[in-house]
Amino acid sequence: MPMNINPISSQTSAQVSQNNQAEAPRSTQGNADLNSTKDAATQVNISQKARELQTQRRQDQEKAAEARKTADNERTKQAQNAAQQQAQKMVDEGKDKLAQKEKQLTTMASEATTSGETIYTKNCAACHKLGLMGAPKVGDQAAWKPLIADGIEPLVTNAINGIGAMPAKGGNSQLTDAEVRAAVEYMVDQSR
Repeated sequence: MPMNINPISSQTSAQVSQNNQAEAPRSTQGNADLNSTKDAATQVNISQKARELQTQRRQDQEKAAEARKTADNERTKQAQNAAQQQAQKMVDEGKDKLAQKEKQLTTMASEATTSGETIYTKNCAACHKLGLMGAPKVGDQAAWKPLIADGIEPLVTNAINGIGAMPAKGGNSQLTDAEVRAAVEYMVDQSR
């Protein structure tokens, strides 16, 4: 029986060695091409990573800027709230002071009325209660109407300086002009 000879197996070891040597440069060239391809891929990966890092850095900077803006806004809001609270406190204090002043004025007006009444009772009533020596009686609207028509100032001036039978300050030189005014105002108020 004839033998089938495999052409590869029939090669001699010298031929195999020669074939391997011939393939070696191709293999080395292939390795170089492979290494070159790997280097190019590595460069692409490095460039891609660099872009990703730049993008990440830009995003981090934007986040930091946003955080600073938010913090600034928060500080601004806090400052505005503090200013509003301070302004409200000042308004409240002003209202309290105003209420105190109003109370003082009310008290002073009440005391002035009382003082005017007290001064009238002690110094003026002797003549003005009964209408003696031509003095207009307190409460007599008809007698006081023409006197009040010219305003209170002429009445105060006449009471301080005296007029007709009425002596200056109703005869009590110890009275201040303000006390005489209070007595005149009381009599006018009672005679309207």
